[in-house]
Amino acid sequence: MNNTFIEKIKRLKGFKKSPVNLQILKENLLIALMFFCNIIVRLWKLITKLGVVCSKVFNKNSTKFKGLQKLINFIAVERTEKQIRKGKEDDLRKETKEVKETREIKRVINEPKKVIVTSEREGKIREKTPVDALPKKVTMQLSHWYKQFDGTQESPQKIYELVEDAIYKREISDTTCSRVFLKEGGIFSSNREYLRVTRGEHIFDICASHYGHGVFISWWLGVYVGVFWKIVLKIPYISEFLMNIFRPQTYFRTDTGLMFQESVRLAVLEVIDSITKSSGTRALSDQERKPIMSNFLKRRI
Repeated sequence: MNNTFIEKIKRLKGFKKSPVNLQILKENLLIALMFFCNIIVRLWKLITKLGVVCSKVFNKNSTKFKGLQKLINFIAVERTEKQIRKGKEDDLRKETKEVKETREIKRVINEPKKVIVTSEREGKIREKTPVDALPKKVTMQLSHWYKQFDGTQESPQKIYELVEDAIYKREISDTTCSRVFLKEGGIFSSNREYLRVTRGEHIFDICASHYGHGVFISWWLGVYVGVFWKIVLKIPYISEFLMNIFRPQTYFRTDTGLMFQESVRLAVLEVIDSITKSSGTRALSDQERKPIMSNFLKRRI
């Protein structure tokens, strides 16, 4: 369009007023008008796009250019002291809100995944402990403990609830409480309910059952590994090599297992002491409180 317009303008140097020349002049003016209209439309589109970009960059909720936005607002608008004070208060309020939201997000992310068991002594309603429909099978037993308490008729459900309260009071991190139903024998045998406390690879199963004129209480501490490592353990020689490389028995792993065992064990003993005291039966001796550490220090996994 530019070349056509310039060429036709050059032809007008020897312009003479005639019907033909007037027609040419009208055509040239129309072409020029269309050309300028096209430029105006393109400029308007460009300004509109720049306005959209600037509105996103200098958005009030955007923190990327907050300092630059404050400077532009201060230079562009002459504000009174009251307006300046109000603006500072609004900025402080927004920053405080952002800090609180950030802290809340971090708290939710870092919060231990455990079942909260509400204490009845605090006057709150107890949350129902979830039932694990597909419980993991313990790969290796590390330690266990058992004792028969004659003259005590406390129900197993009540004992489980008291143990959950004691565990919750100790605030053991990354711990989950659940109820599991394990087979008493083969596939067609009955199920028995256990209280399972899980932390990482360690599983702590607690059993409470009526037997004779009293209650039998026991617990088992075991470790769980995946299907891959179960297969590896069946391979002679290679299993020892792979375990020493990928799952070595370090001081940290041993201490973590012992800490978890002692925390839950003390919670169970606390409940047993309260039951024996209320029923008037003999308290446990120091020797009777000790666990049987069968495979804890001999573990391969």
